[in-house]
Amino acid sequence: YFFMLPNVCFLLFPVVDYTTFLQTYRDRDRWKVQQSGVRWILVGLVQLLLLRLVELHVVRDPDDLVTRLDHFLYVISAYLMYLRVSGQFHIIVGILNLFGYELPRTNNKYFLASSFTDLWRRINIYWMEYMRKMIYYPMVLKLRGWGPVRASIAATVCVFIATIVLHAYQYFWLSGDFRISVRDLLFWGLLCALVLVDMYRERRRME
Repeated sequence: YFFMLPNVCFLLFPVVDYTTFLQTYRDRDRWKVQQSGVRWILVGLVQLLLLRLVELHVVRDPDDLVTRLDHFLYVISAYLMYLRVSGQFHIIVGILNLFGYELPRTNNKYFLASSFTDLWRRINIYWMEYMRKMIYYPMVLKLRGWGPVRASIAATVCVFIATIVLHAYQYFWLSGDFRISVRDLLFWGLLCALVLVDMYRERRRME
């Protein structure tokens, strides 16, 4: 993870699963993989250019909010800022594809998410899979005596607690300052609650 080639230029790096990294190497069809890598790099560059337009024309200073449009653009721009992460991740995966590693996509049309649970599944697929593999499934198995619903709820809460701590460590990795702010707690806590509500609705529809 810390010694992959793109990591030299990109400190913010997707959580690449090592097993997936090895299994996706394609020696015979390398040119096809490289072609897909060029496509991912192009997608990433377009997203970073869109981010620049957002920063120039959409972002509003919270101290200068006057009209309803200003408030609306302030909220929308906060969501659009994820283009920075998405664009960098596409470029990183594209570079790895140039060396023959056909890694899966890091994001999947997250602006078209139909719910908060769907957003969690789409916006950072590598992180979601990492949390599912390392936290969610082990916790569900450990708490299976609680019943499927309670075990799933507890495992989801543990996932978001781990997400808060690991993002704080990521911030430490980028800036040298380990901190968990009230804003972080409110953001991840609210997202956790919304995901749990969506999970409950999905389960009710399946019954």
